[in-house]
Amino acid sequence: YLIYKSNNQLSEDSIHPIFQSNDPFMSVKLNPGDSLYLPNNWFYKQITCEGNHSLHLRIQFNQSNQMKDFIHMIIPQAIESACITNKSLTSCLPKGYLNYMGVAYSEDDENDQRILFHKSFKSIIQSIINESEDLIDAASDQMAKQFIIDRLPIPLTEIEESITSAGCADAIIYPYTKLRMLRPGIARAIVEDSMVVVYHCMDNSKIKHESAINPLEFELDDGLAIEGLLKAYPESIMVA
Repeated sequence: YLIYKSNNQLSEDSIHPIFQSNDPFMSVKLNPGDSLYLPNNWFYKQITCEGNHSLHLRIQFNQSNQMKDFIHMIIPQAIESACITNKSLTSCLPKGYLNYMGVAYSEDDENDQRILFHKSFKSIIQSIINESEDLIDAASDQMAKQFIIDRLPIPLTEIEESITSAGCADAIIYPYTKLRMLRPGIARAIVEDSMVVVYHCMDNSKIKHESAINPLEFELDDGLAIEGLLKAYPESIMVA
């Protein structure tokens, strides 16, 4: 494996580090059973040893869980919300702005119209930032929802199966019955369309998105009880 050093300034128009230089940062030979970890933005090129066949498996961590993914989630809604509070977002662009904006005019720093345009743009961007701050929790819920939709179902141990609906489908919940979550992070309660919707991964297919997600819906009045159950893990709560 030829390892090429991280380039945090890499953009879509940049030349890939592998093609920038024939001088890698380091070279590593992997034997059967070996693993190689590379941090984010480090690159590699694999070369099979002469006379041998090779099969390697690449596992990517932190996929769709970066800050840019969070921003992609929050910005569209923030723009829509800002349109309500800041009418400048829905107003027409200044008449004739193409006569003083653009790369051809970028060095004309003393143009009053350009200065006003930049000032107005900064004000609009700030209003979107303000709306974004109010949507952080909602965006976090949507990130959790997407993760639950994408993830694999949880394999149950024999003991776990025996004390869940999977192994005891006819179980009846009475007052004073104690309940708890099976595992942490397998479910998330989100308010959608005036309902408390609980997304969970227990019915997910082993092939990604092969089956539709099957959330549970509750009335808003049930929200506190649902939230209490989800937050109580590893403790149980008693049915009143």
